[in-house]
Amino acid sequence: MKRKTIYAILAASAVMLSCTACGGQTDSTDITEQEIMPDTGENDLPEADSDTTGGQQHYHVTLDWQKLENNDTAEDGMLLYSGTCTYPVVYIEENQAAADNINASIQEHVTAFHDDTSIQGFARENYVPENPGFIAYNSDLSFAVRRSDSNVISFEAVFYVYSGGAHGNYSTVGLNYDTRTGEPISFTELSEDADSFRADTFAFNRALADIPSYQEKMYDGSPSDEQLEAVLYAEDAWFLSTSGLTFISNPYALGPYAAGAIEFTIPYSELEKMGFKEDYQYNGSLTVKLQEDIPVSMDLNGDGKAENILIDFVYDGSPDAETEYATCLLVNDTNVVNSTNDELNQLLLDFPWSQCTLYDINPSDDTIEFVFITTEYPDDSDDALLTSYFFRYEKDGSVSYAGKTDGSVLDPTAALSVTVP
Repeated sequence: MKRKTIYAILAASAVMLSCTACGGQTDSTDITEQEIMPDTGENDLPEADSDTTGGQQHYHVTLDWQKLENNDTAEDGMLLYSGTCTYPVVYIEENQAAADNINASIQEHVTAFHDDTSIQGFARENYVPENPGFIAYNSDLSFAVRRSDSNVISFEAVFYVYSGGAHGNYSTVGLNYDTRTGEPISFTELSEDADSFRADTFAFNRALADIPSYQEKMYDGSPSDEQLEAVLYAEDAWFLSTSGLTFISNPYALGPYAAGAIEFTIPYSELEKMGFKEDYQYNGSLTVKLQEDIPVSMDLNGDGKAENILIDFVYDGSPDAETEYATCLLVNDTNVVNSTNDELNQLLLDFPWSQCTLYDINPSDDTIEFVFITTEYPDDSDDALLTSYFFRYEKDGSVSYAGKTDGSVLDPTAALSVTVP
């Protein structure tokens, strides 16, 4: 019963919230570890590589990450340009033909990136040896896996370029493949009735675009239907993740650079109502990314009653505020951040913009956990250090700390080891 999700649909006015973060860190003792296996889309199947259940082959997918680098230096030793490409090589046990198809497609993007020397050329043209303030130009292509199971392998590919000025620019595309064939999945293939599916998903995205948290990110509030459709339904402007179908609006498309990439995510529970093909349904660990101003209804503590869950980020510009923004997590209209748990209070004081996700650590019990994912860059490293912190909503309305793990629960390939108090 706990896996059933009801999403309160979005056209209602946003709830106005106010909250403050407070509390101190509490040390944990008696540490144990609990293993969370990577999502495979096979639920309780012990072996994924060769089992067949219900006529469907279950393939074991692994990824090997490769890195290509290219640097260009001037005659005086000044670094002019650096280029980096980090990309996956896919292995699918007992289905090498599908893996070869996917890898060939990925290599097309890698080759196109490698062969484009325009940024390197601009750096050489614009470098003046007498200019002590020259900053090396760079371009980067990176792939992040968003889903990897027996039905679908999806990546979010991000291209970043810096060629002078105040900041660089980036753009994102989605790459989606059928694990069984290795062929790219087109948007029209997601449903038997492509026109109806497009209309239904657009209606959902339209409702998202009209809520306050989205309007704050976009130019002049809500875009027109024509603008929204042109951006979100462009080729490769979407990907399938463990949370649902995500549409991408790159910087400057619907909003300014400061707003970043704006994502519109439709959960699988809603997609199913729209005629989403069973072939592409996600059957791994329950994962629901909480989106600001969008309420979710779900039984968190196994008491047979659904809790109403809402996250919001509230500006607090008062002189006594410890942070400019505070995170509010409302469960049944009660903010659980500032009153119930010291670990949660301190975490959101230190990381007020943490991504909050509902995640089912153990499908055999009757609880669903809150997970806050933090991002750090230790020692000025360019490599992000992600940590997932787990909390449980108890039957008495309190929140208990359930442990942490290196990595993100949103990474479907991660083998997570949770340190549990």
